[in-house]
Amino acid sequence: MGVVLTDVVQTAIIAVGVPILAIAILVQYVQAGGNVGAIFSTPFIPKGMGTKFVYLVLPFLLSISVSYDAYSRIQSAKDAKTARIGCIVGGILVIIIGGLCSTIGVAARTLFPGVTDGIFTIAATGVLPPVLAGIVIAAILAAAMSSANCVILSMGASFSRDFYNKFLHPEVEDLDELPKSKLISQAAVLLGSLVGIFFAFHMTDILDAMIIFNYPYMGSLLIPLLGGLVWKGATRKGAFAAAIAGGIVGVVSFLFGIPGPLYGKMNTDLSLLIAYVISAVFLVVFSLIDRSRAKK
Repeated sequence: MGVVLTDVVQTAIIAVGVPILAIAILVQYVQAGGNVGAIFSTPFIPKGMGTKFVYLVLPFLLSISVSYDAYSRIQSAKDAKTARIGCIVGGILVIIIGGLCSTIGVAARTLFPGVTDGIFTIAATGVLPPVLAGIVIAAILAAAMSSANCVILSMGASFSRDFYNKFLHPEVEDLDELPKSKLISQAAVLLGSLVGIFFAFHMTDILDAMIIFNYPYMGSLLIPLLGGLVWKGATRKGAFAAAIAGGIVGVVSFLFGIPGPLYGKMNTDLSLLIAYVISAVFLVVFSLIDRSRAKK
């Protein structure tokens, strides 16, 4: 509940600060001789960037379906109706803010030529008063950190409840009866935090880091989850097969996308799409096999 309350404050600041920044930077853009119409007439998918578009858009387009930090916020709603309305309003807000952020980025590239990283921060500090710029940047960073907080906490819960309790000790109903449950949860949180800090020092591009870290869990979970919801023929074994197959592709792509001996040796732009296709094939094939065996 505490995460949701802080998110409300952060979202309010972003909802007010980003439009102000967009207006301010567009004013300077026009004064510098720019044409606002040219920004919005730019092709949605620039020529020759088809695979890059898939790489940049696909993870964020579907990741919310299997993102536990989103579910943790949904679970904080008082009822299903409130959660549904919150998702709709939040989705509309994300579309608006996302469009404004893109506008800021395009205009800022003209106003601040030569800047390749941190263009949003440069734009905010170069256009807004220092205090307002600091508040807007801090709110965006805080929102990212609160999402990371949800993910790390959920990882601790998954290791202690789903793995240690449900998988290794399914006979125990109450998690508190297992003496090592808290230790395992704390160790998972600590290890996850240390791994996150390690990669934060080695991956300088935040967008690439967010995308590439989506690959393992999205490649393994998205198709089994959505397939089970929309296809009545899906079975448990089919879902497990799909998760394993998609997960393998996702992990391999992840290893080629993070700093290390394999980095850059394979183009990972379409890897997530390939993981989805392979996972879907395994879901259908193994579900059909499972159902045919059950009829015999």
